[in-house]
Amino acid sequence: MVEEMEYPEGATPLDADEMEGLKFPHVTTRGELDHLEQANIEAGLIWLGHRKNSDTTVMIQLVLTGPG
Repeated sequence: MVEEMEYPEGATPLDADEMEGLKFPHVTTRGELDHLEQANIEAGLIWLGHRKNSDTTVMIQLVLTGPG
């Protein structure tokens, strides 16, 4: 069960359903979740950049800039 939390002013809290499945219990606001997700995306792109497949460069460009 998720406990009631206090949030900094201006923070958008996650509701109990959103917090239920998180792997990181210290994440309590959307901003913290966004930051963690962005760090995960960046780590994934770095990992992808180390792969030797030539399609990797195209995939990274699509992720960063979108199609077309």
